[in-house]
Amino acid sequence: SSGINAEWPLRPGKLEVLLEFEEQIENSPSPHRAAYQSYINFERKENNPSRVMCTMERAIADNPLDCGLWCSYLEYLDQVVRHGEVVLSVYARAVRNIPWTVEVWCSYLLALQRHGKHFTHVESTMEEALKNGFGDATSYVTLYACYLDFHWRQERSVTHENGDKPKVNALDRAFEDAINFINQQFGEGADSHGQLTMFMAEVDGIRGDVDSMRNLLSDLLLLPVYKEQSRIWMFYIELEQRYGTKDSVRNVFRKAIYCNTDACDYILNQFLLFERLHGTLETYDNAYLKVKRVQKRNAEKISKENDRRRNEAIPDGKKERKFEAKKEKSTDCDSALIPLL
Repeated sequence: SSGINAEWPLRPGKLEVLLEFEEQIENSPSPHRAAYQSYINFERKENNPSRVMCTMERAIADNPLDCGLWCSYLEYLDQVVRHGEVVLSVYARAVRNIPWTVEVWCSYLLALQRHGKHFTHVESTMEEALKNGFGDATSYVTLYACYLDFHWRQERSVTHENGDKPKVNALDRAFEDAINFINQQFGEGADSHGQLTMFMAEVDGIRGDVDSMRNLLSDLLLLPVYKEQSRIWMFYIELEQRYGTKDSVRNVFRKAIYCNTDACDYILNQFLLFERLHGTLETYDNAYLKVKRVQKRNAEKISKENDRRRNEAIPDGKKERKFEAKKEKSTDCDSALIPLL
């Protein structure tokens, strides 16, 4: 392609090697994907960016819809070539050829920032990406996460340079747009891991807006899809430890232990550990009693469920016979506790 010049003359013996690769391409079935890949691997080892790009361009011409090939090419440009106009021109072609690949759009947004393009260029590219109709919520969450990162970097840059926060907070507006868009397209809770809200909660903590941080996470944990995820509860607790008070940490622990999370034993023991490190004997005693009550409740619940399953498994003719259930030796939440002091 124009602007790419291979280095000549070739070293002795290399021409013969290249001819072998050319013959492999010619003799392989179209679109010659494997043959091109061998050729590209060879040129990359030779470490001649011009020839690598020439070979990749040929491969792309024969495989214009190959996502793996485009991603490999773009990664090479980002890491090795690093020439802004060259890199961005290839990204523009890539998103036209494989617009359904969210990873390429995210890399494009990063490349625009990396090469100093105006924020309006980044925003217009984001708008273009949203028009492509990705088939799943996860792709939109990934795209919006990249876009929120961009606005957060912009905000910190402006704050650092001027000493003041931007008057109009583009990050908050972008977050609201992201949540509204994903909820409208896929329903509430489509961001199954709460990634975007957790990001904004941490941003608010860094800003010093602890009330907003708490509101975001409290509202998130009210939704059924999130309230049993121990990872989110522990994230909330960690933020409270960083930006809140001991009492606020304690309050979140008290809520978390009653939510029957997917790692209840871990949260129970973390609660006790927190009181050992930061509490008094009185707060430790209170936490210990709460933990014991929760463990007893969960053990009873699991025992009843096991009894129900055993009864369902008994054939109808044998259900009249007396069945003695053995006690469960352990439960999900039956972890070793620190003895009461």
